[in-house]
Amino acid sequence: MANERDAPKPAPAKEGAGQKSAGTGKDAAAQKGQPAKDAAPKSDAAEPNPAPPLLSIPLAGSMQEGLTMGEMVVRLDTYDDIFSDFDPRPHARRELSDDLLKELGRRYRENPKGDFEVRFYIPASVREPRLEGVIRKRLKEHFGQERQKARAQVRAHRQKGMTYAAVGFALLVGDLLLTLWQPDMLWVKVAALVLTPAGWFSLWTGLEKMVEVPYALAQQHDFYDRFAKCNYIFMTEELE
Repeated sequence: MANERDAPKPAPAKEGAGQKSAGTGKDAAAQKGQPAKDAAPKSDAAEPNPAPPLLSIPLAGSMQEGLTMGEMVVRLDTYDDIFSDFDPRPHARRELSDDLLKELGRRYRENPKGDFEVRFYIPASVREPRLEGVIRKRLKEHFGQERQKARAQVRAHRQKGMTYAAVGFALLVGDLLLTLWQPDMLWVKVAALVLTPAGWFSLWTGLEKMVEVPYALAQQHDFYDRFAKCNYIFMTEELE
C-alpha cells in the first residue's frame, strides 16, 4: 500500500495545448481550401498594344486592295534633303542628291523584284503640298531621263555587236573568195591562216554582244525604269 501511495501520478494534459493544436489543424485546413486574402488581385485590363512599326503602315487609297509592292521609307528634315546642295536652281530643275540616289540603289539591290513605292516622312511644320507635286514630277523626270540614257547605252552595245558580226562575216567571205581565186598561191594560204580565225572570232563576238547585255548595264537600266514608274508619297512624320 505504501508503494502505491508513493508512486508518482501522471501529469494531467493541458487543455490549452490540445485546443491550440486543434486550432492549428483547423487553420491549416482552412488555408488549404481557401486562397490567401493578401494575394494581389489579377488585373483584367488589357495591356496597350505597342505602336506598329514604320514599315507596317498600310498603303493609302487604292494600294490597300490586295496590291503588294516594295516599300522604301526615307525620313527628311526638309525638302532640300532630296536635292543636291551644290545646285541652286528651282526644285523643278534641280539635280537630285547623290546620297539619296545611293541609298535608293542600295535598297533596290536588296529587293530588285516587283514594283516600288517610296515614302518620304517629313515634319508637319515644313510640309508644302503644292511643292510636293513639283518634287514628285522632278523625281519621275530625272529617272526617266536616266532610263533613256541607259537605253541608248544598250542600243549602242548591240550596234557594236552588229559591227563586229559584219566585219567577221566579211573576213570569212574574203577568205573564201581568195581561196577559190588562187588556191595554190603561198600568200593566199598565209592570208587564210590570218583571216579565218579573225573572221570567226569577230563573228561570234558580235553575235554575243547582240544577244547578251552586260549585267551591270541591264541592272542600271532596270533600276531607272523601276523608279521612273514607282509612286512617290509624302507623309507627315508623327512625333513620339
